[in-house]
Amino acid sequence: MRGVILTGASDKAFIADGDLLATATETGQKLAAKLSGALLASKRLIKQASIGEVKAAIKIENEGFFERVRKRWQRSSRNVMQAQRR
Repeated sequence: MRGVILTGASDKAFIADGDLLATATETGQKLAAKLSGALLASKRLIKQASIGEVKAAIKIENEGFFERVRKRWQRSSRNVMQAQRR
């Protein structure tokens, strides 16, 4: 018999291939019936994992932006200084 072994925090369950859809549907309904506070807390925890990645990406983008601004400012300053010497 083919199937899937699911492990939870406190139990293990073997689900045969033919029962996967029914089990998934039942599990989804149980999750939907949970208190909204618990669901919101779970969503917040999931999002927190990606917040760090977003902040890291923003930091990298800012560093690149500031580097381009700094180079442009240096070029502009050089051009002004050269024009003043003439």
